[in-house]
Amino acid sequence: MDEIDFVSELISKIESIEKFDFNQTFLIYKECAEALIKNMHNAQELLIYILNYRDKFSSGCDEILADLIESTGFYPYLNKENLELYSTAANIRKYTNKSDYLDNKIFHDEQKYILDLINRNNNLVISAPTSFGKSLLIEEIIASERFKNILVIQPTLALLDETRRNLTRYRDIYKLITRTTQSPLEKNIFLFTAERACEYQFFPEVDFLIIDEFYKLSGKRDDGRSHALNNAFLKILKTYKNCQFYLLGPNIEGVSEGFEEKYQAKFISIKTNLVASKMHDIFSLYPNQFGNRGKKRKNKERVLFELLLSKLNNENTLIYCASPKKAHYLSRQYIEYIKDKNINKKFTEGNKFLIEWLNKNVSKFWNLSESLSYGVAVHDGTMPKHILSSILNEFNVQNILHIFCTSTIIEGVNTSAKNIVYFDNHKGLENNKIDFFDYSNIKGRAGRLMQHYVGHIYNFSQPPKEERLIIDIPFHSQDPIQDEVLINLDDNEILDHESEQYKFISQINSDERTLFSENGISIRKQKKLLEYIQNNFVEYNKKFNWTDFPTKEQRQYCLQLIWDYLLEDVDKKFFFNKFTNFDAKLAKYLFEKNINSLIDNDINFWKNTDRYKEYSIGELYDEFIQLNFKFLRLYVQFKIPKWLSVLNNLQNFVSKQYQIHSGDYSIYIKMCENNFIQDNLFFLEEYGVPNTALYKLAKFIPENISSDDALELIKTKKLYDDDQFLEYERLKLKENIN
Repeated sequence: MDEIDFVSELISKIESIEKFDFNQTFLIYKECAEALIKNMHNAQELLIYILNYRDKFSSGCDEILADLIESTGFYPYLNKENLELYSTAANIRKYTNKSDYLDNKIFHDEQKYILDLINRNNNLVISAPTSFGKSLLIEEIIASERFKNILVIQPTLALLDETRRNLTRYRDIYKLITRTTQSPLEKNIFLFTAERACEYQFFPEVDFLIIDEFYKLSGKRDDGRSHALNNAFLKILKTYKNCQFYLLGPNIEGVSEGFEEKYQAKFISIKTNLVASKMHDIFSLYPNQFGNRGKKRKNKERVLFELLLSKLNNENTLIYCASPKKAHYLSRQYIEYIKDKNINKKFTEGNKFLIEWLNKNVSKFWNLSESLSYGVAVHDGTMPKHILSSILNEFNVQNILHIFCTSTIIEGVNTSAKNIVYFDNHKGLENNKIDFFDYSNIKGRAGRLMQHYVGHIYNFSQPPKEERLIIDIPFHSQDPIQDEVLINLDDNEILDHESEQYKFISQINSDERTLFSENGISIRKQKKLLEYIQNNFVEYNKKFNWTDFPTKEQRQYCLQLIWDYLLEDVDKKFFFNKFTNFDAKLAKYLFEKNINSLIDNDINFWKNTDRYKEYSIGELYDEFIQLNFKFLRLYVQFKIPKWLSVLNNLQNFVSKQYQIHSGDYSIYIKMCENNFIQDNLFFLEEYGVPNTALYKLAKFIPENISSDDALELIKTKKLYDDDQFLEYERLKLKENIN
């Protein structure tokens, strides 16, 4: 019998037998010890299964179990299982893994190894499993107060908010900076997306940089944002020569050749996993019976719903779906399936108040409202922050058990999910298949360190074939490299001086290069727009030259330029390829600041068209609620302000060439970014307070005081107790102001 079969047979034995007496327990522990000594494949996984089923084993052998755990360096599990070590040498080894700065915290061996390397001033690029426990390491570094200015770059606001919450206890030592308008103090922690790190103008000497999910640097896997992360990393490396860095991500086998040598970094791939993965290949039980259309689709859905209602009925489960539309569709079908089974609704206090808010401020026809009443939810990145955080909070305390989700939850937010259902094998369109790296990240969300020893993955699609992933770092390897990264490299750093990209960039004069680089979007689009403005500036100056708030004519003119010169095809497609939709939608929201009216307006306009005439009322609301949330989150608060900022900088540049006073769109841009929330209250929306609560709070908060003073006013006067606040709004305010 080979090693894999030997360990697998032992695991099967542990799973299938109900109880082990003292002698049986001793023999299994003995075999586990032998497997660990021989460094057998999956030997550590065997130990994790023993811990998962510990109640099956005789407590008379606990001293041996403690020694097995100690031998692997899984010290946190000794505390979790209340096991004692009796060997002096073992206790000394355990003691060396205790945190120097965090009470009652102990590191497993791999964490301690990485921490020691950081303390010896190494630059590190770490590939580690999701269950590695990176948050604890980051907190230890911060608690040590070794660094004065720490920059943490993470890909999503949800991840950054989770980090902020973990670090609020250090706010007496460090100023936590999450917005680009905040000024630093003597010691600071900057919590930014890549885009914000590029835009921030007030960095002091940054001495430690953390990039989470660093695989997003890759140009070959570009999600549309890799140039921003490359430029943020490059900015810090060039500006702060002594800055130490720590990059971390999962399931990676290496980085661009030569990167480690040039930047004196160590790449370390950690394979040890403190959470085991149990695979269940559901697709193999139904050969040729699953598909995306017709009877095969219905059959696949039926099997999923049966699984959720039976085996996974009381277990936290994430169901991976290819798109928001698919997630909402499956959730809606699942609720109908539940209702057909005459299962009672499951109201909790948290769900009840959220449902009340949704019915009043979004729509009572939205599927999410009904789903929540059955302990089911949808999670997609277009939803407002407060809804997403409320769903996860309820999920983590098991008031919600099943979440139909997209890749946004897979990419970073920690949950208490025991199970992952790999339902779709693609992202978005069917031809955009999930590769092994994406699948590994999805799989890694099953189980959680210190909560679940074993995470279960239910495969409704064939997993992709295993492949090694080497992450390219475009500013270093330059194959491929975007114009927006290339423009920030010095001439002696560029590897190919014969490329079309280099020749294009090199013919741009230095002032324009600086302008385009700082704007941070497509260089070629900016260049064409700049040429248009230069050629038409005199004739259309009045349409460019506005300050604070534009007239209707000025707004439409500027938006038309943005549409013609800056939008990508995917953006135009979102507005059904019509500029009038783009302009009218923004104008309506500017005037009413109400998502309900956007939703109702869209439904009334589209419901009888060929595209939507077969949709039910519930399907229409699901579709247009999701699209309008995306409009607010992606366009009103991010892309439109960014495009306006680029146009503002370009017209300002040309105004100086003509030596005339320029317009200034900054106030209008800030209003869009803030979702028209009063500036000194907007930080609360990012923390997870509904905008409806903030519009109400604005009646009590003067505009001319700081955010800190506004927060103090809310606390001391308990403004949230006013009768106009819904209970959900009151709860979210209390949750986020302390």
